[in-house]
Amino acid sequence: MELTEDKLREVVALTPLVSIDLLVRDAFGKILLGRRKNHPAEGYWFVPGRRIRKGETLQQALVETCREELHVDTDPDALRLVDAFDHMYPEIFTGEHADGGTHYVVLLYELDAKIDVARLPLHQHSEYAWMSVEELLSSDRVHPNAKKFFSAARVVFLLCLSQENANDR
Repeated sequence: MELTEDKLREVVALTPLVSIDLLVRDAFGKILLGRRKNHPAEGYWFVPGRRIRKGETLQQALVETCREELHVDTDPDALRLVDAFDHMYPEIFTGEHADGGTHYVVLLYELDAKIDVARLPLHQHSEYAWMSVEELLSSDRVHPNAKKFFSAARVVFLLCLSQENANDR
C-alpha cells in the first residue's frame, strides 16, 4: 500500500518511519553508496534503503529492499542485522522544513554481494560508487547519518576481516 502525499505528510508529522538500510560490502571491503535524488539527504551519498510498508513482515521487507534497491533476489537469512539507529532530518520528503522534520528508526543490515553499479535502479539515486570506510568517513558529500553507521559497523568490519584473515591462515 503506497501512501498519498497528503497521508505521508500526516504520518511524518505524527510518528517515526521505520526503514531498512543496506550496508553492502564487496570482496575488497568497500561500501556501496548512492547519491540521493530525493529528500531528505538529497545530493548526499547514502547507503541504499527504503521504508518498511504497512503489512510487510520484516522478512518480506528485507527481500523487497534488496529487490527494489539492488535488483538482487536474496534469502533474508543472508543479511545480518548490524544495529538500529535514529535519523533525524529537519526537512520532510518534499524538501520543506517542517515542525519535527522527519524521524526514521533505521534497521541497518549488512550484505556481502557482487553488485554491478551500472545495473542499479536510478529512482532513488542518480549514481553509485564503491567507497572504502576511510573514504566515506572523510568525505563531506557522504551524509552524516550514513557516517553514523560506521562508528558501530566499523568495529564489526574489522572483527569480520580479522576473523576471515585468521581463517585463511
